[in-house]
Amino acid sequence: MEYGVISAIIGAALIILILGLASFFLIDELKINKDVLAKSQCVADISQNNWREDYPIPSQQEIDGYLACEYADSRYKQQCFYDFYQKYSENPRVCDFSNSKTTCYVSSAIQSKDIRPCYEAGSGKDGDDYGRISKESCISSLAYVEENETMCDCISTDNASEIYREYCHAKLINLTKDPNHCASLPEDIPRGICYQELAYDTNNKSYCAYIVNTNESEFLYYYFGSDMCYNKFVDNTNNASYCDYIQNVGARDQCYSDLAFATKNSATCYNMSETSGKYMCILRNSDVSQISDDFCKSMPKGEYGFDSDDCFYYLAIGKHNASICTMRNASESDICIRDVATYFHNTSICEFMSDQSGRDVCYDSFSNWEEKGSHLAFDDCNTLRSDGYRDRCLFNLNYYTGNATLCTLIKDGYFKSICETRGTGT
Repeated sequence: MEYGVISAIIGAALIILILGLASFFLIDELKINKDVLAKSQCVADISQNNWREDYPIPSQQEIDGYLACEYADSRYKQQCFYDFYQKYSENPRVCDFSNSKTTCYVSSAIQSKDIRPCYEAGSGKDGDDYGRISKESCISSLAYVEENETMCDCISTDNASEIYREYCHAKLINLTKDPNHCASLPEDIPRGICYQELAYDTNNKSYCAYIVNTNESEFLYYYFGSDMCYNKFVDNTNNASYCDYIQNVGARDQCYSDLAFATKNSATCYNMSETSGKYMCILRNSDVSQISDDFCKSMPKGEYGFDSDDCFYYLAIGKHNASICTMRNASESDICIRDVATYFHNTSICEFMSDQSGRDVCYDSFSNWEEKGSHLAFDDCNTLRSDGYRDRCLFNLNYYTGNATLCTLIKDGYFKSICETRGTGT
């Protein structure tokens, strides 16, 4: 009897313990789901957007880290922010201390996968003029990252925001891969984006044909038109046959030209329609040593401005041969000679110039360019007719050689005094 009572008591205790643990985990699970739901739901009342309560006050280390990135050199700023968000991505409250709040809220919302900070975009010195756009693009980007199309409906339907709402739905075509999804979008630009994304996701170029090129000068054509859609397939496959589908002649020629460059195959250039563009494509993607002077002589002047003078210039540089420059128009040949001389750091080429004035300018181009000035010699300076050119040449030659005697040959008092007192660059 006592054993039965004890067993019943133990059994009841175990049931209570199990129910207690179940309720604990259930409550915890409900809390987690509630948190996730809060991060993905639209904010209907901005005054009730209390997302900060779910995040700790940033540490001074976090604040200092973000501000350090804001003042970083432009060359390293992007990497700095990337490293920062990788480390502190789960606390958007750090943006409260930022000097660029709009940018910070948008980035931190995406990193923390929380839609609520998106609604802060536009506060701070970035200004409210761009706040709406930043907010809408933030929600759209987060929806894309989370693959949650319902977030797109958090974007306002007013005239200023509607396009971003449709753009959001268009970018998420990869979830359904259903062309009817694209057809249901009312605006040309989002519909074009949708078909373009669908074409890439399914590797099916036929969807490019559904894109309407309403006006070739508009945003839609240049970024999301059918021609750009086909061009993307060329980039991914290096298959010239996709260029054939491009309707605009200029865009089609550019497609062939870009592909010839990417594959180093000049044969692709022969598919181009515009003659001078075809010549330049062949020239740029061939072994220059195998291109004859006659090739340039036969080149007509085309609508893009390329002509035989441009061809000879390219050959002269490619073959390291300044004499080819003389085949150009007389007024253009000296420019070609000077460029060949400076490009290959060879002052002797300046002697090909048509007159002394031109030779002075050619030699002076060496004295002006620090990276080429080290190739100067005293005889180069001595050949300059103009006192001004000669003084500058001697001044720079002194810097590179450390020869103080050169300063005494400078006639200009100002240059001479600096030359004698500055030291050398060696």
